[in-house]
Amino acid sequence: MLRRRPLRTPAVAVLAVATLLTAGCGGSDDAADARPSSPTTTFAFPQDELVDETGKAVVEISAIDNSLEPRYVEITVGTRVVWKNEGRNPHDILPAVDGAFAGAVASEMPPGSTHTVTFDTAGDFPYYCSTHGTMKNGMNGAIRVVAAS
Repeated sequence: MLRRRPLRTPAVAVLAVATLLTAGCGGSDDAADARPSSPTTTFAFPQDELVDETGKAVVEISAIDNSLEPRYVEITVGTRVVWKNEGRNPHDILPAVDGAFAGAVASEMPPGSTHTVTFDTAGDFPYYCSTHGTMKNGMNGAIRVVAAS
């Protein structure tokens, strides 16, 4: 005959609470770990990779297979950004924060196609291709939008 061991509910509950309380205590210095809560949150750009495109009406970003060129761009409010798929693979453009910018490409953008978004609000807009990465790893980038001077 099998004997059942008593369930130790208090011990399980304490372990669960401790896990929840400490879940957010760890972390890393990886800038992509931070998911901004709004488009005006500052995103930690690698300064040596931030391309200054301020003052231009239109800025192009090439999606070339598993990379973006340029990856990090600074533009002025009102600038149109055109993503061009110049690779062999389909891509999508998803903001790191849901609804952070209108016009995100939620479905695949086939090779040879383009997609345009006009940025009318200052702030940082990190994005990624869900087919080839996440905001943390792989095919991702960010756009810093600044007020016109």
